[in-house]
Amino acid sequence: MKIAVIRSPWLNKQLGQGTQVETLLSGWFGSPHITIIEFPNEGPSSNTNDAFVGLLDEDGAPAFSVLVCPGGNDQRMWTSIAHPQIARDRVREFVARGGGFVGLCAGMCLASQGYWDIEGRLPAEKTERQKQFQYFPAIFPAELQNLHRLRRTTLNWNSSLATTHPMYLALPLTGSLVGARFNDGNIVTEPPPLGTELLLFCTRDEPWNSTKNEDGSDSISGASNFDPITHGSLEGDWVSIAYIDPHNPTAGRLCLDGWHPESIHTPHCHAWLRAEVEYAATRYDEVRAAAI
Repeated sequence: MKIAVIRSPWLNKQLGQGTQVETLLSGWFGSPHITIIEFPNEGPSSNTNDAFVGLLDEDGAPAFSVLVCPGGNDQRMWTSIAHPQIARDRVREFVARGGGFVGLCAGMCLASQGYWDIEGRLPAEKTERQKQFQYFPAIFPAELQNLHRLRRTTLNWNSSLATTHPMYLALPLTGSLVGARFNDGNIVTEPPPLGTELLLFCTRDEPWNSTKNEDGSDSISGASNFDPITHGSLEGDWVSIAYIDPHNPTAGRLCLDGWHPESIHTPHCHAWLRAEVEYAATRYDEVRAAAI
């Protein structure tokens, strides 16, 4: 399996998600199997689109099984690319030809048609706010809801899906992830488009104010209080999904999380991220096998 990971200052600034993802993937699959697609600067002056040229081989096939995009600041990251529309089209082509995509928090945003919130940070009119997201790859054809503040959540498996599902096997025997970390993330509120698998939904949403992490170590994050009326509640909403475009027989699989399975504070959630990468890669293998 060959995996590409996007690296940018805008994806590494918040809690080190980007470097944490790289560390985990290298440990699981081996550093030789990990390629970094780097946009090293905060502004677009020297961040060319050359970094995405290698997503496809000369014959047009995906050069990697999966492209992974960590969390951070999605809008700042994408506008730091000199020609974001060209980057958008290259990511779309990669997925259209069978490449998998795993997006965490900001990575989920970039895969979508953008997002809205209840706090008034974005225009109320969809057509107006989507102008901010016009160059996002939008490989998941829906808008998300963005919720702020750092939270401790309980995430449960979709009971309508089989317990033999590859992603279910990444969960504890209870079928729940207790104490999962959510930080300025996303939920799916629109009726999901055809081809979507709804995987995890939230059943408990509370401030991240414990002095201990799930592994018993001391927390360094501090408290994060929020008002569900002001900031919105996650309870009952979907935070992890998978998607394959049903209209394209060669489309790759997306695995998208509105939360942070890679967090250093929640090692019991790391298996979920590994399973997502493997689940996206199985679709790549299926598409390649059908092409032979």
